[in-house]
Amino acid sequence: MVRGESDIDRTYQQLRSQGIQFITEPFTYDPPGFRVVFFRDIEGNILELYQSN
Repeated sequence: MVRGESDIDRTYQQLRSQGIQFITEPFTYDPPGFRVVFFRDIEGNILELYQSN
């Protein structure tokens, strides 16, 4: 599952402060320049947040 965010770094910090365990820190794919971060839900599914440029 993928969810778009307008400020991935802020969302990452908010979720992290709530105890979400991330697989990665936010990083930028270059090109095309969008930012992503991955984490697992409580059932072990990998979820992705992304922010387009």
